Amino acid sequence: MSKHSKILDSWKDKIIVGGIRVPVYYVTKSSKYGIFTCSVKPCPQDYPNINDWDGYRFAERKCDIEIAHTKAKVLKERARGILNVHKTLHTKYKTTKQYELGIVLGDIYYQYELAQEEYEKAYAQYKYMKDSFPDYTSRMIERRKQLNKKLEEKRAAELQD
Repeated sequence: MSKHSKILDSWKDKIIVGGIRVPVYYVTKSSKYGIFTCSVKPCPQDYPNINDWDGYRFAERKCDIEIAHTKAKVLKERARGILNVHKTLHTKYKTTKQYELGIVLGDIYYQYELAQEEYEKAYAQYKYMKDSFPDYTSRMIERRKQLNKKLEEKRAAELQD
């Protein structure tokens, strides 16, 4: 997701779901917003079409979603903090030199608007990533099915030759 994040660890466990051993993939990723560990458990019907690489990729994507969510929350708090400074200065120093205070308050409010805009962009990115995750995994699983089908056809053709 970000040039400032990296994968620290990844591993796989197996659990039993409906009498079938199903893998659970874990990825731990660090970023400037913290360290996140996410897991993915494929549906039993998808298990034959998912390899380990896909499982780790999906778990990493979930980490990226959590990082984006945390980033949006941090930016929202930043915007709130700037707005609180603006409100505090406005109410506390109403009787001081209005011209100088007006310039300072205008600059602070402008910083708030920039921070709010940055938050809204980050939140929109997070929301998009979260909402598109099911489609993303479905597309990847479908591609894997197609690849497996082509490999099976190629193997069958080689056996016939």
